Amino acid sequence: MKAKVIYSKVASYKDSLEAVIYQEKINQLDTFIRLCCMNLKMASSEQQEKKVNDSLSGKIDKAHLETRAEKIENIEEVVYNGKSIPLKSDRLKQVFKRVEI
Repeated sequence: MKAKVIYSKVASYKDSLEAVIYQEKINQLDTFIRLCCMNLKMASSEQQEKKVNDSLSGKIDKAHLETRAEKIENIEEVVYNGKSIPLKSDRLKQVFKRVEI
């Protein structure tokens, strides 16, 4: 159930293609959760899933914000033709290093 909650949160932060991949994993986990509930003779996993969701949701949001802040802090900038250009990817950094040489 923890994995399902984590995948759901991560999928909400991704673009549509990656979100579809995470949704497929969530569907697979749903199958396993239903099987476990059946074997444990539980009516459903909704109440347990809500508890797990409540406990993990804040932690996942905090981790996402920290990661995002780190990415923003680590953006290098290059001044080119009098304009400041943020270099968000390693590929762009490599291209501008070649241009500088």
